Amino acid sequence: MEERGDALYLGVDLGGTEIKATVLAADGRPLWSTKRLAGAGDTREAVLARLIDVAAEAADAMAPWPVRAVGYAIPAVFDPSTGTIELLTNFAGDWTGFPLRDALAQGTGLPVYLVNDVRAATVAEHARGAGRGYRDFICIAIGTGIGGGVVLDGRLYLGSRGVAGEIGHQTMEPDGPRCNCGNYGCLEAVASGYAIVREARAAIAAGDLALDGEPTPYHLSLAAQAGNAAAIAIYRRAGTYIGRALANMICVLNPEAIVVGGGIALAGELLLEPIREEIAHRTTVFAPSRGGVEVVASPLGDGAGALGAAIWAMREVGAAVPAGSPA
Repeated sequence: MEERGDALYLGVDLGGTEIKATVLAADGRPLWSTKRLAGAGDTREAVLARLIDVAAEAADAMAPWPVRAVGYAIPAVFDPSTGTIELLTNFAGDWTGFPLRDALAQGTGLPVYLVNDVRAATVAEHARGAGRGYRDFICIAIGTGIGGGVVLDGRLYLGSRGVAGEIGHQTMEPDGPRCNCGNYGCLEAVASGYAIVREARAAIAAGDLALDGEPTPYHLSLAAQAGNAAAIAIYRRAGTYIGRALANMICVLNPEAIVVGGGIALAGELLLEPIREEIAHRTTVFAPSRGGVEVVASPLGDGAGALGAAIWAMREVGAAVPAGSPA
């Protein structure tokens, strides 16, 4: 049987639709992965049970080699010193004030390290994705919500409270639709997956759009690729908002590149083209002649969060992390 080293590291990514998990060997090789429905509309207890169960499944699959630690990528703002949830949007149940890290540690019997889901994806992009070779870049993940991460001088930048990179909660329209965070007109409220679905439903109601299937971003992208003007306009509107938000960050942070990932980014140029156009329009001080900013798609797909969470756990326990990972 293949030699797997002294210990293994598990990464679990809690998404709005799915829970994804991966196990890495001590040298960073992926050994096992799985996914299951997250049940975002279920109770907190049910979601917690799934997060614990997937760790037990990994331990059984890898036996007799031990899982040394678990990194959980969570779409939330939490206190980094206590692991207590401060804000978790897009999930039902009362999560605010819940000691998630302690509950997961008790349920799994393993050391548990929490990391924001897109910060985890940023770690993965720097180690093995589109962020390799850059010392300064911004990662944005566009899915059910919108999140981000920042690497500065080769290190993941977390800010004073561990929450740097909340790209999705920049205010784009002060009188815009209410965001799940409680603010109005956040980027997430006007350009995320749920915002795109809202716009698609409105276009259907107006008679401007007919979809071959449910009003999901995927079916909307098919309509756009087939030339439907309303579908194209919805993606262009979302991309323009995202490009504007990224332009703000570019002016402040002066990165080398923007890495775009998440399920909605699978629409490709439908979204990337207006993002690039808006960035170029809003950041003339960073024109290509003065050292422009590259906008690149993530090659890691939907496994980036789980991969980054496993690397995060390796780093937090003091193990040697794969080459290229942020310190």
